[in-house]
Amino acid sequence: MIVNVDSKPEDNIYYIAAMLIKILKNNSYSIIDLYKEYQKNNRTSFCLYILSIDWLQLIGIIEIKDNRCIIIKC
Repeated sequence: MIVNVDSKPEDNIYYIAAMLIKILKNNSYSIIDLYKEYQKNNRTSFCLYILSIDWLQLIGIIEIKDNRCIIIKC
């Protein structure tokens, strides 16, 4: 199961994904630039960040074209 009730919400891929959607609503970013933008207000490992990006892509919320994350639903 993805949700761990013992961890901080900030370490949950659902939380991270929600914050990424919030950032992507304003602009598209490269994968690295999006991570840097996310890190300005939040701290998480690059591994959890990539898992969140993968999850958003798998469920069809974002698309990665030319190394840029683009929101396609929401």
